[in-house]
Amino acid sequence: MKPCKACGSPLPEGAKVCPKCGAVVLASTPEPAPEPVEDMRFEGIIISEKGFTFRLRNTGNLPLTVQKIEFGGHPTEIVDITPPSADRKEPKGLIKPGDAKEVTFKMSFIGMAGISYTATVVTGSGKRYQTTVGAP
Repeated sequence: MKPCKACGSPLPEGAKVCPKCGAVVLASTPEPAPEPVEDMRFEGIIISEKGFTFRLRNTGNLPLTVQKIEFGGHPTEIVDITPPSADRKEPKGLIKPGDAKEVTFKMSFIGMAGISYTATVVTGSGKRYQTTVGAP
């Protein structure tokens, strides 16, 4: 039984009027479940001796996993993901909705300084997110 919104007393199933206070019971329609969305944004890029670090935020309502990063069309080596997951059973690159992680990677090739490259983050679902990065 659900309670009356006016007085809080229990309402019989299918009641149109509250038997205690006489308030009209409006038929409530359940709110539709949000459509599942995987989405991510780049919040920052740091270039250091460790490599390139992307700060990635999950802006969707589904968890996503960073599967790989391509730089200039070439594969890279992911060397660090911080902060680490609290649950060791979770994939290392898992980013929950609303959370952010820093993913550090090294290039598998030597590029030229002063040139911009396209970096692509590929998630476990195969979705691809791109940004442009200037090489040091």
